[in-house]
Amino acid sequence: MEKDGDDNLPLHVALHYKSTKICRHAPDLVLALIDAHPDVAQTKNNSGNLPLHHALLSGQPPEVVRALLEAYPDAAQVMYHDGNLPLHCAVLQGQPPQVVISLLSAYPEGAQVKNIESYLPLQLALRKDAKVLWEVALALLFVYPHGARDHDS
Repeated sequence: MEKDGDDNLPLHVALHYKSTKICRHAPDLVLALIDAHPDVAQTKNNSGNLPLHHALLSGQPPEVVRALLEAYPDAAQVMYHDGNLPLHCAVLQGQPPQVVISLLSAYPEGAQVKNIESYLPLQLALRKDAKVLWEVALALLFVYPHGARDHDS
C-alpha cells in the first residue's frame, strides 16, 4: 500500500472521518481496509502513531477499535506521541465503555500505567464529565483496584 507525504496509509486517512451525513460509510470503509490488509494496523505514520490512535482520537465506533485490536493486539501497549497509551486516549476522548473494555482486555496492565503527566486512566476518567463515567471507572477499578489509592500529582 502506498503512503502519503506524512507516511499515512489509506487506513490512517480513513480513520480521520467519523460517520456523518457526508461520510456515513466511513466505518465500513475502515473495516474493509482492515479486512483487506490487517497488517496495516501495525504501521506507524511520521508522528509515530498507529491507526488505533487515529481511531480513538476521531471517535470511531467500538467495532472499528475492536477490529484494529484484533488485527494488532499489541497496539494497546503503544504510547501515542503525546505520552498517552490508547487507554488514556480513550478515556480523555470520552469513548464508550465498550472501547475502554476492549483496550483493557488487550492490555489489562494499561490500567496501572501513568501518562506523561503522571495520571492513571482511572484518575483521568474521574476528571472527565461523561455520562458513561461510572461504567468506565468501574471497568478500570476492576482491572486495577489499587488505582483507587494512587495520588495524582
